[in-house]
Amino acid sequence: MDSHSYANMLQQAIRNRDPNAGKSLHCHILKHGASLDLFAQNILLNTYVHFGFLEDASKLFDEMPLTNTVSFVTLAQGFSRSHQFQRARRLLLRYASFTIPTVSYLPVNYLLVGTIVNQSN
Repeated sequence: MDSHSYANMLQQAIRNRDPNAGKSLHCHILKHGASLDLFAQNILLNTYVHFGFLEDASKLFDEMPLTNTVSFVTLAQGFSRSHQFQRARRLLLRYASFTIPTVSYLPVNYLLVGTIVNQSN
């Protein structure tokens, strides 16, 4: 099975509101040594965040060999939705330190960080 097949199955778990299916699939992936591309890893991250498994999501994020804007924002939104504003803020500040400020990214970074800082006060 390829990454996109796993991604589709994870998205189906979210649509079916079945957190156990998402976790079981992740276990299957690990057990069989399958590798996921960044797209599928972000879907898995979103699955954990969607079901509120933020510690699992955080562990997955830390173990991801590559991350991108989607990875950071997905986890930060999970922290924010569960009122873990300081964790979200730290994550977004970490993201801002890894990106090269450009016209398109800089306003988004500061908007997200500002929103979370304001919510935590």
